[in-house]
Amino acid sequence: MNWSRGLLWLWVLATALWLMLIAYVAYVDRHQIMAQYQSGQMDGLRWKVQVLVKAAIIPPATFFVLGWGVLWIARRFNRL
Repeated sequence: MNWSRGLLWLWVLATALWLMLIAYVAYVDRHQIMAQYQSGQMDGLRWKVQVLVKAAIIPPATFFVLGWGVLWIARRFNRL
């Protein structure tokens, strides 16, 4: 296995663990989320859902783009 494939597997593993952590945070906070939904406080609920979605998407995507960029740069130096 080459190191770029190893980094991809590491990113997949880290992303899966990160998504499980976000799901756990949402699960622990489910009573407060349901209370806000039932009381009609949609602004707080909408904000909380947006934060959870952004926290689930942005860090893995950032690390993927950074890793892809580093691999792209490393391949260019290997050709020199």
